[in-house]
Amino acid sequence: MNHVSWILSVAQVLELPRHSSTAVALHYWHRVAAFMRRERESHEGQNEGVKSALDEKLLACACLLLACKTCETNRRLRHVLNAAFWIEHSNSANSFLNTDDEMYWQLKDSLIAAELILVRILAFDTHVETPHAYIIHLLQMLSEPLLEHTPSSDSATFFLANENYTRLAQASWMNANDVYLDPRTCLNGDARVLAAACIVLAAQSTHLTHLSRQQICNAARVDEKDVEDAICPKSVKKFKLK
Repeated sequence: MNHVSWILSVAQVLELPRHSSTAVALHYWHRVAAFMRRERESHEGQNEGVKSALDEKLLACACLLLACKTCETNRRLRHVLNAAFWIEHSNSANSFLNTDDEMYWQLKDSLIAAELILVRILAFDTHVETPHAYIIHLLQMLSEPLLEHTPSSDSATFFLANENYTRLAQASWMNANDVYLDPRTCLNGDARVLAAACIVLAAQSTHLTHLSRQQICNAARVDEKDVEDAICPKSVKKFKLK
């Protein structure tokens, strides 16, 4: 299981919202992974030392713990640690941590230390803006011309009554969730650009031909080229340890 899948599995056990805590945790992890790749490249022949100093699973777990804090999702360190331990040892007879065990306290101390390392890797920049809120706002803006010709002026009622726009909203939201599976996308894109890109792809997949890319980009006030780059990313930005 790769680290992205592992984080998603632990987040599912913790019942973390996909659009906030889980997305932010994945964003943190991609930045950590980019940092560790650069560290390995700059320490050729010393890879084992770098890997042992920065335990990847602990850092992935720290990403979840920190995301819970920054997104104000109430999950205690004990809950995160137990969920991670269960995923890691689900096929084992002993898949639960007991607070009376010495291992629990050792892992707890290690996770706290990993979180401190994570914050340094992130250069204390823990703010992550996800595209989900922009998607809701943009879809409401794009539906306004049609709302003028409907009996109800309530956009929520409109979306429920209009099957095509409901599918568009669902597809856009799913695209936004998928943004955080690929580091090239989530690390390179501005939240508004990513939101527009998610809606563009959703409009194509749901065959809403009357919604053009230009309309969506104009509503989001973003450049079409930036949206194209978000849809077809080429590289990952570099994040340096300060």
